[in-house]
Amino acid sequence: MTDPKKIFKDGYFWLSIIAGGAVLSMTLWFSFGTDQSIYAYSAWVWKTYHLPPYIGSWNHNWPGSHLLHRLAAQIFGTSVFSFHLFDFLAQLSGLAVIYYLARRLSGKGIAGLLASIFYAIYYFQLGFTKTDEKEGYVFWLLLLAVFFSVSLARRVYFRAVLAGLLAGFAFLVKPTFGLCWPVFGIWFLAEGFRERPKKVWLELLLFGISCLVPALLVIFYYWRLNYLSELYHATIWFNFEVYSKMIRVAPFERIKQTILMLWQLAGERPLTLFPALFAALFALANWKTYPEKKLALIIFSLMIVSLLSILIQGKNFLYYWIPFWGLTMILSGAGLAWIGERLIQGNPGWRSKFISGTFYLVLIFIAAITINTWSLKFAIRFPFRSLRPAYLEQSDTNFLVADYLRPMLKPGDEIELVGWNPIPAFLLRKKLPSRFACFETLLFRRWDGKVLPRQEQWMAEYTREVIRARPRFFLISTFNAPEYLGGIYHMPEYNLKQALALEFPDLQQFLLKNYQLLKTIGTFEIYQRSSE
Repeated sequence: MTDPKKIFKDGYFWLSIIAGGAVLSMTLWFSFGTDQSIYAYSAWVWKTYHLPPYIGSWNHNWPGSHLLHRLAAQIFGTSVFSFHLFDFLAQLSGLAVIYYLARRLSGKGIAGLLASIFYAIYYFQLGFTKTDEKEGYVFWLLLLAVFFSVSLARRVYFRAVLAGLLAGFAFLVKPTFGLCWPVFGIWFLAEGFRERPKKVWLELLLFGISCLVPALLVIFYYWRLNYLSELYHATIWFNFEVYSKMIRVAPFERIKQTILMLWQLAGERPLTLFPALFAALFALANWKTYPEKKLALIIFSLMIVSLLSILIQGKNFLYYWIPFWGLTMILSGAGLAWIGERLIQGNPGWRSKFISGTFYLVLIFIAAITINTWSLKFAIRFPFRSLRPAYLEQSDTNFLVADYLRPMLKPGDEIELVGWNPIPAFLLRKKLPSRFACFETLLFRRWDGKVLPRQEQWMAEYTREVIRARPRFFLISTFNAPEYLGGIYHMPEYNLKQALALEFPDLQQFLLKNYQLLKTIGTFEIYQRSSE
C-alpha cells in the first residue's frame, strides 16, 4: 500500500486516528509552561501591536516557533486553548504520516496502528511543559518532508521544493536540524543518478534554494522593518556567545553523557527501542529483497540527526528527544508487526487471528499502563470537562494572580513582571513595559560568569524602560528555582527577587521608594504604586 490515497480505505488507519487522536486530545486541557507562554505572549504582542519577536518580546529562540504560534493566533485566536488546538492538529496530522510510513515499511496496517498509539501516549505523557515545543514541531515538519519525498517520487521538482521548504522551516524552528538538509540531498542525489542523471542537478538545486527560502524571507522581513540587528543579536549572537557557553563540557564528556542518556531512556522505553532494533535487523537480513530500503535509510539517518542535535546542544530536556523517539516508534511499529506475523505462522484460521489479536492488545495494554502517575491522574480528572480546573491544577499561581488583578486594572494601567514566564501578562492582555518579558534571560551568564557589553546594554534598557513606564502594579516571583538548574543555566541567582536586588540596584531602589506590598499569592508578591 504505497499509494497514500489507499490508506483512507484501511480500517486500521481510521482506528489509529481515532484512538491516537483521543489520547492526543487530552493535551487540549494543558496549561502553559515557560516556553509555551513565551511563544503565546510573543504572538499576542505581534498580532496586537505589530511588533515582531525580539522587538515586542525578546528571547533567544529562533523565528520558526514564533511564526507557528503567530499562525495559530491568526487562525484560532490568542487563548491558552487556541495554541494547544494548533499543536493538537499538527500532531494529529503527524499521526496520519506515522501510520503511512510504518505501514509502508512493514506492509502491514497493524504496524501503523501500533506506532500511532505509541506516539500519542508518549506525546501526552510529556505534559503541559514539554508539549507545544520546538522539537514537536520539528518532528512534524520532518514527517511531512519524508512523506512528500516518498509519495511524490515521480514529481521530482515539486517534491524537491516541498521537501526543501519543510526542511528549511525545520531549521528555522531548531537550527541544529539543518543537519537534515544533506540527508535529503544525498537521498535525492543517489536516487537521481540511478534513475534520471540529467535531471538530478536541477532537482538538487531546487531543493537547496528551497531550504534557504524560509530563512531568507525572515531576514528580508526584519531588514524591511530595520530590525535586522535585533534579529541577529537575539538568535545568532546570544546563542553562540552566551547560551551555548553556559556549560563547559569537553567533547568526549558530552558524547559519553549522550550515550548514558540514551541508555537510561532505552531502559524506560524497551517496548519502543527493542522492536525498532528488530525491524532494523529484519530489514538488513532481507536487504536484497526488501522493497523499502530508501525509506528505512532515511528514517535511520534522521534518527542520527536527532541524536546529533541533542549532542550539539549539550542539554537534556525531555522534549529534545521527540524527533528521535517519534522516528523510532515508526520502526518499532514495523518490528512488532513482523514479530506478530511470525507468531501466527503455522496456525490456521481463527487461531492465528486470536494469537495475533491477543499479542497486539497486550502491547497496547502495556503501553497504556506505563503512563506516568501525573498523566494518568490528569487523564482521569480533567479532559472533556471545564478548562479552568485543569489550568489551576497545572499553574494555579499564574491564574490566581491574573484573577486578582483583573477587576482592579483600569484602561491604561501597566504592570511589570519579574518572573520566569509572562503567563499573568498574557492572561491579563497587558503588554509589559520592556521587551524582556522573561526576567531570567537577563541573568543568563557564560560558564566564566562574564557579563558581556551587549548584556549590560540590555540590562540598562530594561531598567530604563520599567522606570519610565512607572507601572501601577509590580509582580515579583519569589520562587526558589531547583538546584539542578545550576547544571543547565549559569545564573548569579536562582531566586528572581534576590537577583533583582543584586543585579538591578537602580530598579530595586525605584521599587522600594515608589511601591508597597499589596498581596502575596503563592510565589508571587504583588506591589502597587504608592500614589494609588
